[in-house]
This record gives sequence, structure tokens and C-alpha cells, in this order.
Amino acid sequence: MRSRPASAAALSCALLLLTGCAYLTGGLSPYGKDVTADQLTGSWTGDCNSTLTINADLTASATDFPVAADSSTFTTRVSGAGTWRIVPREKNDRPEKLDLTFDSKGNEVDFAQGPHGSLILSDQVGDPDLGIACRYTHD
Repeated sequence: MRSRPASAAALSCALLLLTGCAYLTGGLSPYGKDVTADQLTGSWTGDCNSTLTINADLTASATDFPVAADSSTFTTRVSGAGTWRIVPREKNDRPEKLDLTFDSKGNEVDFAQGPHGSLILSDQVGDPDLGIACRYTHD
């Protein structure tokens, strides 16, 4: 028989997986709707002193886009031109993601729900257990 703390922990994990919130850090919820190219195009500002521009022709540019982190801070950033695409949902109903590639480094960015249902890009950098992320809002 399981102890109460172990049962509570198992139930909490199951609820997180069922609600789809487990992949986002900082209590963000998944966006919950399909994202269109029109919603993504334009300038985005990150809370990590980074900017991102997404163009309708599937090109993108970034300034100080974080691609690696250690236990407390971003350790590697890239600036320059790249590409983007929307990664569709999988059979297991995993939410869509934004795939960005800069300097041959691919990054999958989550679509999250911001205030009043707005779209936020949440880029988890490094070990997911550390919770180091950069959140981008549309300018």
C-alpha cells in the first residue's frame, strides 16, 4: 500500500500531465488554440533582454536569443538570421510548438497563454527542472 505523500505526489503528476501544463514553466498554461502564421509575424520582446522578429516568408532574426543555460543564468546566446516553422500537434495531442533555427541550433518554443488570452512564446532553456525560460510578448 502506498503512503499518503506518495499517493498525493502521483495524483499531482497525473493531473499535470492530463491538463497539459507540465511542459511549461512558471505556471503558464498552454495557449489551447491552433496558432497561425499571422499571429506570429512581427516583433517579439523577451523578458531576458532578447528580441525576435518573425517574418511571413518563414525567416526570422534574433538578438541575444538564449540557447544554453546553467543552473541560474543563460550561458550562450545567438544573434542573426534563421528560419521558423510551426510544429503540428502529434497523435498524443501534444500542443503545437514553434521551431526556430539560428546558427544550426534548433529550439522548440512553447505557445503559452498570457493575460486576457494573449499569445506568449515561452522558450525553455537548458534543463527543464531548473525552470530557466525566456518569455516573449508581441510588440
